[in-house]
Amino acid sequence: MKHIGDLLAGLPLPDEAPEDAPEDAPEDAPEDAPGDAPGDVAAVFHEPDLLHDLGGDLPAGHLHLWGGPPGAGKTGFLLALLLGAGLRGRRAVYVTYHLPATSLAVRLLGMAASLDTQGLTTGHLTEEQVGRAITSRRRLCATELFVLEARGLTVESIEDRLVRMPFRAEVVGIDYLQAVVREPGADVGSTLSAFSALASRLHLALVAALQAADDGLPEISRLADRAGWIAPAGGSGVRRAEVIRNRYGRRPAVPFRFDASSGALLHVENPGE
Repeated sequence: MKHIGDLLAGLPLPDEAPEDAPEDAPEDAPEDAPGDAPGDVAAVFHEPDLLHDLGGDLPAGHLHLWGGPPGAGKTGFLLALLLGAGLRGRRAVYVTYHLPATSLAVRLLGMAASLDTQGLTTGHLTEEQVGRAITSRRRLCATELFVLEARGLTVESIEDRLVRMPFRAEVVGIDYLQAVVREPGADVGSTLSAFSALASRLHLALVAALQAADDGLPEISRLADRAGWIAPAGGSGVRRAEVIRNRYGRRPAVPFRFDASSGALLHVENPGE
């Protein structure tokens, strides 16, 4: 398990801000300067209400399940949820089974800074973009946001990793559910039940992605406190995220797209156009 700051330390960015710019803001600088507050979610997602409408509040002690076909955008959506939680001051762990931790960290920085991830990895950025990347990297380093590469882990071994952390995780993302190693003969439903029990036992918000082939989640969605579906919705790159089960009340459906360069979530006003 690695902190996002450690994962981003090797990026080809200057380690310090330009000499004529102070390392830290002056003591008399306004605390609510635009774009500088750790909770400035608008600067991250461009649409501050988008994730909130779709369950960005992530109540603790519950299982939040998002399904969809391959390529629907589940990974990007989960990353946005975890990034939002981390920037709001919640201790977050992103469990990945198929993408390297460093790649995910760069993707999170791109989302936070609204920058092209390719430019971040090559260092081909303008002076203004470098400044934005440095500011966002500092902001992320100040969060308790971790990435866990979990290939071959079970529900039990994930729990063991979490309880051994020096702090209690508050939000955990699992991407994706079918990759969790299960006992021979065990189905996805039993894994979901185990994760639901884990969320309750450790009092954390557990957000899981489930790869499903048809339009809608199967019967197992009843095992989650909130379940949603993400799928292409027509139009170039447009997705539709719909809450199909929510014990907290609302069941919104929101069209969105990922920014082509940074991966940030953008609300789509007229998806048919």
